[in-house]
Amino acid sequence: MPARTRTRRGQSATLLFKLAIENMAQGLFMLDANQKIIVVNPQFLDIYGLPGSIIKVGASARDIVEQSILAGNYPGLSLDAAWARASNRLAAKQPWRIQQRLGNGKVVEIAYAPMRDGGWVTTHLDVTERQNAEDRLAYLAQHDALTGLANRARALDVLARHIEHKAPVSVLCLDLDRFKAVNDTLGHAHGDDLLQQVAARLRTCLRETDTIARLGGDEFAIVKPPGNRRLDDARLARRIIAAIGAPFALGDHRVQIGASIGIATASRGAATAKTLLRQADTALYRAKAEGRGTFRVFDPDMDRRLEQRRVLEVELRDAMAQGALELHYQPIIDLQTGAITAFEALPHWNHPTRGLIAPHAFIPVAEETGLIDPIGAWVLRTACSEAQNWPGDIAVAVNLSQSEFGQGTCVARVQSALHESGLHPGRLDCEIGEAALLENQADGTLNRFRSMGVSLTLDRFGSGSASLGHLRRFPFDRLKIDRCFVRDLMHTNDARPLVAAIAALGRSLGMQVSAEGVHTRAQLDILQAVGCRRAQGRVFSEPMTAGAISGAAPFDDWLDHPSATAGAA
Repeated sequence: MPARTRTRRGQSATLLFKLAIENMAQGLFMLDANQKIIVVNPQFLDIYGLPGSIIKVGASARDIVEQSILAGNYPGLSLDAAWARASNRLAAKQPWRIQQRLGNGKVVEIAYAPMRDGGWVTTHLDVTERQNAEDRLAYLAQHDALTGLANRARALDVLARHIEHKAPVSVLCLDLDRFKAVNDTLGHAHGDDLLQQVAARLRTCLRETDTIARLGGDEFAIVKPPGNRRLDDARLARRIIAAIGAPFALGDHRVQIGASIGIATASRGAATAKTLLRQADTALYRAKAEGRGTFRVFDPDMDRRLEQRRVLEVELRDAMAQGALELHYQPIIDLQTGAITAFEALPHWNHPTRGLIAPHAFIPVAEETGLIDPIGAWVLRTACSEAQNWPGDIAVAVNLSQSEFGQGTCVARVQSALHESGLHPGRLDCEIGEAALLENQADGTLNRFRSMGVSLTLDRFGSGSASLGHLRRFPFDRLKIDRCFVRDLMHTNDARPLVAAIAALGRSLGMQVSAEGVHTRAQLDILQAVGCRRAQGRVFSEPMTAGAISGAAPFDDWLDHPSATAGAA
């Protein structure tokens, strides 16, 4: 082959090699046996931000390291330290592969391979986008996307490590009270905003070593590592309840929710992570059942009670399907005349083995499980229908639960029950608990009831969070004193003044005052003396069936009219 042809082919091969390395995806440089650059492409310079005027053919490997330090690729690493690390790798004469994150955030996958003549060839691939995507997936596998908190898997992970090391650890399970009402009335966007604000408040309550997780919905968990005893768990729970109880701003809306907390502790690896979380959740159920806005610490007896509650729930669902619920009515007496002015509708459960079960034994379970909604609808329809057949203008009182009141269909449900039964609206008394007044649409709902002509009673007054502002703003016809004050009339010194104050408050606001749970003549005498207008309880009558109402007689023989009604409204 002529020399000129060989030269042309050599030049052509060199050109092709140059085109290849300049257009490849990876950065590349080659060193000879003296650690001098013999090949370097633009991609390598671009990845590391190195000057082509210095890093070129003939430059040394140390020049590359020095310029990389100057470019900020290895923050915190001195030139000598960086060169020592590079020299050790080059001296090993073994292929190796690493992934390096640079000071500017880039992630580079680097492969080194020794050549037969003692030199090196290296490739450098920018994998930043791929690595960030992998990091994001790994993060999402352990964190909640909305709040940035840990998720259930992460919480169980952290908890399991503490238990594995036989370290005492506590778990606090937290559930937001009245969150559903915010979500339903203001929409999911505001609900998400609220959850993010809750997460921020939780962070301010905890130490850096504590782990906060969102378990799902409006449920959170806190894993507290060793260092704090049970007293500190209680103190933390109170701090969280206070923090979550402060008002939140959601756009133009100001809302107030609450928190209930369950606490479980393990010492020296006494439980598994899942068991401990379940125990905290059981304690949370107990806290919610006992009034919300509080905390409870797990004890083994809670498991037994929870199982009983589960059985009761299953049986209650069956009872509803089989029509085993029936309404009984307790008379409400006018303490001036002794006449029956109304009957309160009280659902009873005709259990196949336990007999007739009073509402206080199963209504809390219905409220916890959501069964209160269909039960409440049935009570309203049935009470209005049966009251239509009562003599005179006797009214029927029906309790509306907080759950029912918080739904936008509550008013329509009452309208439908009145229309179907033909009952005059003035003969329906809707009894509403204090907690319902915190619902965001309370004003509108009560005003719609008022425009319909329905009577309104603030039930269990004194047991919740109703304020004077609520009483001035909401159009109630009467206040019903909570039975706990009536029960304590003969046992504590402060019960009578409190009842007298409530009666005086009601009169000053133009509201009748009623009392429930009146079981003794002594209690009745005190209530009459302080000016209560109406009362109900076993002192007059146990709840009766609808069929017995037509024969119910006045109760004026119980009353001392001249002294009882002095100053009464």
